[in-house]
Amino acid sequence: MLSRLNHLAIILQFNDCVFCQQPTNSLTGICTICSAQLPRMCPRSFRHLLLEHAPPHGERCFRRQRLCIAVWRYHTSIRWLINRFKESGNSHWARLLALQLSAQVLLTYRYHSMPLPDYLVAMPSTDKDWLKRGFHPAGLIAHHCGRLLSIPVAKRGLLWIKRLDKQKYRSRQQRWLSRIGAIKANRKLSGQSIAVIDDICTTGASFCAASEALHAVGARSVDVWSLAYNLGASRSNTSLLAVSALE
Repeated sequence: MLSRLNHLAIILQFNDCVFCQQPTNSLTGICTICSAQLPRMCPRSFRHLLLEHAPPHGERCFRRQRLCIAVWRYHTSIRWLINRFKESGNSHWARLLALQLSAQVLLTYRYHSMPLPDYLVAMPSTDKDWLKRGFHPAGLIAHHCGRLLSIPVAKRGLLWIKRLDKQKYRSRQQRWLSRIGAIKANRKLSGQSIAVIDDICTTGASFCAASEALHAVGARSVDVWSLAYNLGASRSNTSLLAVSALE
């Protein structure tokens, strides 16, 4: 019942800001003051940043991609937002996050004078994570982005085919090695342009594995969409938003 009321509140726009908990009628669920303090990425492709830190295999993969897009830099406030969405059962936040991602996508494609992709594909989730959370975070965001942008979603278009350990405490090299050949495309998408959606892009290893799998089944091009890009910089963030509202 509570979940239904939350969904209704979002639809009617009588909801509170997810950060400061103050009433807001913003479609994004984030008030103007909090939104201004978030570390928003410039609406441009950040593929050049991934190329700087990728091994030779990754460089070849990223050079085949068109655009790499993220809404925010991965700092304290964004880590809190994504963790609360994924690990605290806030599946209804998917629409709010999809609104943010869709707006960034439109600005970026307009800047680069490129057409939107033909299909959206969510980064796959392991069965263990799906059972633990009760939902597929990337899948929900892809679903809402598809509706907002009128782009069809290839459901279960990608599957993990290798056993995976948690990436959180692994080095960049270990992340790349663990992702080689780890994903299989489950749909025939020959000649189509695809955007792969996930919550966070750190090394780009998972996105690269997904891109290779999609190119193997004939995809014409692959783009990367994520909520946040984590360059691995310092986690310190002394903004008022980070030190007061989130604790």
